Amino acid sequence: MADGQPIIQGSGANKNNTEDSATQLINQAQGNADGTGLYLFGAPSDRESRGGDGLYSVSFRGSAVRGYSYDGDGVYGASGRNGAGVHGVSSRGTAVFGEDRGSGTGVQGNSPGGVGVRGSGSGAGVIGEASDAGGFGVEGINRQGLNGGYGVLGYARTGVWGDGAIGVIGRGLTQYGIGVEGDALGEGGIGVFGATSANAGGIGVYATAPNPGSTALQVRGSAVFSSGGRATIPAGSDRVTVTGPTLGPASMVLATVQQDKPGIAVRAAVPDPAAGSFTVLLTQASTTETAVAWFVIN
Repeated sequence: MADGQPIIQGSGANKNNTEDSATQLINQAQGNADGTGLYLFGAPSDRESRGGDGLYSVSFRGSAVRGYSYDGDGVYGASGRNGAGVHGVSSRGTAVFGEDRGSGTGVQGNSPGGVGVRGSGSGAGVIGEASDAGGFGVEGINRQGLNGGYGVLGYARTGVWGDGAIGVIGRGLTQYGIGVEGDALGEGGIGVFGATSANAGGIGVYATAPNPGSTALQVRGSAVFSSGGRATIPAGSDRVTVTGPTLGPASMVLATVQQDKPGIAVRAAVPDPAAGSFTVLLTQASTTETAVAWFVIN
C-alpha cells in the first residue's frame, strides 16, 4: 500500500498495510464533540469468538506503545470484568516501569475497596529503592494518621525483617506512645526477643533513659534471670561453691539466706571468674541444710 492510500482491513488472510513514514490520525473536534483520535475494538468474547485485542502493537527496538498527554493520563487502561487495567509482561526486563521526572510519583495504585498495588515474586514481592541518605526504600502511610490503622503490615513466619546498621527503628510520636511493641499470642511465645552473636561487646537488649525523670527498664510482673538462682549449703558446712553462671572481672555476686536461722547469715560471696564459679560463705555452720539465693550482676 503506497503512502496516502486507505487502510486495508483484514479479511480472511491478514492484509498488510506497509508504509515508510508515520501515520497520523487527528481529531479536530470542537466544543463538546468527542475528541478521541481512534477507536479500536477487538472481537467481543460473548460472541462465537475467543475474543481479541483492541490493539496489538509490536516494536523491534523502541516502545511498542507510547502515550503522551498534555493534560491527562499518558496511558489509561481499564477492565470491566476480571482482567487487569494494565498488564505488563517481560521475559528479561521490567514488566511495568513508572518514571516521574519531577517531584511526583513514579507508580501509584488506588483501590477504594481492595489493594492499591500488589507485587508477587519468588524473591521479593515488592522492592523499593531510595537514592537520598534520608529517604525510605518503602514508605507505608495510613490516612487515619495517628488516630489508628497500620502503616506497614508484614505477614509471614517473620512478619518484618530489617538489615542494616540499625535493623529496625520504631518511634512513638504521641504522649505515652510506644516506640516498638511486640505481642506474642501463642502459648510460650515471646513478645520481644533480643540476641547478639558478637564474640565480645555485644548486647542482646539495651535500655537507656538519659533524663532523670525516665526509667531505662520497667517490668510489670515476674522477672526471670539466668544469672540468679538458689544453692543449698549442707548441714555442718559453712560454704557452698556454685558453678555455671557467666562471670567476668567486674562481676558482683549478691547472696542472702532464705531461712530464719539466728546467728547464721552470709559472710561473703567470693567470685572466681577464672574457674567460672563463686563461693558463698556463712558466718557459721548450721546443723541443718541452709538455702541461699544468689544473683550475679555484670
